[in-house]
Amino acid sequence: MVGDGHQINFCNQFIKNNKLFNIKVAGFKNQRELKNIYNKAFLLVVPSKYETWGLVINEAMASDLPVICSKNCSSSKDLIIHDKTGYIYDIGDIKFLQETIIKLADSKKKYLDIVKSIRKHIKIFSFLCTVKSLNKIIYEKI
Repeated sequence: MVGDGHQINFCNQFIKNNKLFNIKVAGFKNQRELKNIYNKAFLLVVPSKYETWGLVINEAMASDLPVICSKNCSSSKDLIIHDKTGYIYDIGDIKFLQETIIKLADSKKKYLDIVKSIRKHIKIFSFLCTVKSLNKIIYEKI
């Protein structure tokens, strides 16, 4: 988990109080460090109340990392196909979040199916595809 100082202190206290040993709060990390973090992670959870886009979702999926995010992350509408390339949930639906994490942890097949779908889906968001889309938009309006 990455967050600001207040969030980190709150999370560390929660982890300590609940004796959770498999969670690490990393704090700020620069771009060079992120790929290594994504490669070590099991999944990315983005429980944001609001994200204009949520670039972290792009980055995680580009690293074959399944994502569970709130529907308040704008990028989820483009990047996540629910139950195929990740999961989208209503903010505050902790039960769904818990059940989904457990489902992915308990089913290697489901987890690997999600990773396979991510690899296929994320390819359509390449630099070349973006250039082609922009050209189409520009030239259709002329």
